[in-house]
Amino acid sequence: MPEYRDIFQRTGRVTHGNPVAAPPGTAIVAKNWETTRDNCYKKVRGRDAYGSGLPSQNISQLLSYKDRLICHMANNTLYYDSDGAGTFTQYQDADAGTTFSAPETDYLVQGLENAGNYYISTSTGIQVVESLTGDFRDAGVPQGLGFDLHLITGTFLANNKEVAYRVLFSYEDANSNTIRGGPSERQGVTNTSGASKNVQLRIYLPDGITASHYVEIHRSSITASGTTPPEDFQLVYQAQPTAAEITAGVMTVDDVLIDGLRGTELYTNTTQEGIQNANSQPPLANSITEYKDYIRF
Repeated sequence: MPEYRDIFQRTGRVTHGNPVAAPPGTAIVAKNWETTRDNCYKKVRGRDAYGSGLPSQNISQLLSYKDRLICHMANNTLYYDSDGAGTFTQYQDADAGTTFSAPETDYLVQGLENAGNYYISTSTGIQVVESLTGDFRDAGVPQGLGFDLHLITGTFLANNKEVAYRVLFSYEDANSNTIRGGPSERQGVTNTSGASKNVQLRIYLPDGITASHYVEIHRSSITASGTTPPEDFQLVYQAQPTAAEITAGVMTVDDVLIDGLRGTELYTNTTQEGIQNANSQPPLANSITEYKDYIRF
């Protein structure tokens, strides 16, 4: 069949009747044609079935990550083109299994690639995957919970002195992005024991913390008893929780670091971003976009 065909009396396709007596311009079989201009039809090239491994479902949304196609299906499953040749593999979620529902009725799942990661909006919140073949998880890091403070034998906190703490959790993803959650409420301890002491912290671990996360303890400068310590927190301890601590939901740390060895300033200090700019996990969102390198929900 020619690549182009001019039909000067376009009458459409005949589905009944005698094809011998069909009017001029009648298309008896119209397969893969498109109109290029009035009365001129072109055979479409390159249309073919693509891919394997998808379920027998309609595709609700087409997305793209690392130049690979992602299909969100009508049954709320998610598949990615694993080899660039149409071999589709199903995505998993670390907590929710294989279900990726849209945020609300009449909304579609939306996606965004940023800093090597891929974020999607779902009914359980913003999910993120760090590589094409990885598993999705909740984006961000949980905020620090409360903790208990106890004086123990030691030297850094002199008698009639007090100090304050904040605790946060952080995570370094597969694309070398360090993500810090919001710090906990500040808590202070005053030493009136009559001797120098160290401080023991009993830290409660929120849901979502894994052995890949870090617990960061930030301590203020030391003030006289009765004087509120300032918002000048600096890092005094950082470690990953053990599997046993995650199971128990609590970890215990003895702070023995002398004041002169405190480390990096906490990002919510008054001299930094301020506590009003504490990081929180992304909210439930119907849309997701990017503006000036920042993700917007």
